[in-house]
Parts: sequence; structure tokens; C-alpha cells
Amino acid sequence: MTITKAEAQALATFVARCRDDWDHPGIVAAIAKASHLGAPAAIGAALCRLAENRELRTPAMLAEPGTHWAGTTVAKVAPPVTCPDHPDEKAGACRVCESAATPPPENWRDGLTLTRRDRPKARTEPTPDRTRIKQIRAALDAEEAQK
Repeated sequence: MTITKAEAQALATFVARCRDDWDHPGIVAAIAKASHLGAPAAIGAALCRLAENRELRTPAMLAEPGTHWAGTTVAKVAPPVTCPDHPDEKAGACRVCESAATPPPENWRDGLTLTRRDRPKARTEPTPDRTRIKQIRAALDAEEAQK
């Protein structure tokens, strides 16, 4: 659920009343930047926590991870893992690393033969235990038939 424009305007108006040094359009922009992170209530709670911090000059860090998200569902979501060389790209899907990677040589499969492993052969003769079991069953069946 994303925050609507009307909800963002109302929330920005409330926070602008609490923090008269923050301008209304800047608050709306910060809310819009964080709108994909969670529900309107979570965004409002985080923005109010930021407004409590009198050292902040703007609400721009709303979309960033931090203690202002504590107690919300956003705090429970793990941030994506990024490429160690390119922090703007996700790990495992870094376009810069993929474009720099060299493909394997054309003949990398030459000399490589894949064969199927043979399955073990099944015994054709019954084991002595199976034969003995059949003999005992036959004897028991014969006794039962005589009763």
C-alpha cells in the first residue's frame, strides 16, 4: 500500500506545523521518495520521529534506513545487498560487473565428454534368505490348509 497524494499533503502539513523550519514542498518530496517503503502509518511514524530530531535541517533522510523506522514494518525488511565494488547495483545482478566479465572461450567444451554412469545390475538369482522365507511361508500355508 502506497501513500496517496492527499495523505502525503496532509502529513506534510502536520509535520510543517511541528517543524516550521522545514518547508512544505520538501516534506512532500521526502514522503514521495519514501512512499514505496511501507504503509502510510509507517511513513508518518518515521517522519514524526525525524521531526523530533532538532539537529536535522531537512526531512531528506526519511527514505534512508535508520532509527526513525524503529517499531514499523519497514524496520523488519532487510535492505538489499549491494555489489561491493558498485554500491548502486544489487549484488549478483551488477550490470557493471556483468559487462566487464569476459565470456568463456568458444572451445571450452572441446575434449569434455559427459557420460552417464551405469546403474548396478540387479541379481537374477534369489538370495538364500528369500528362498528360505518362501519355504517357511509354504509350510505355514500347508499347515493352515490342513486345519
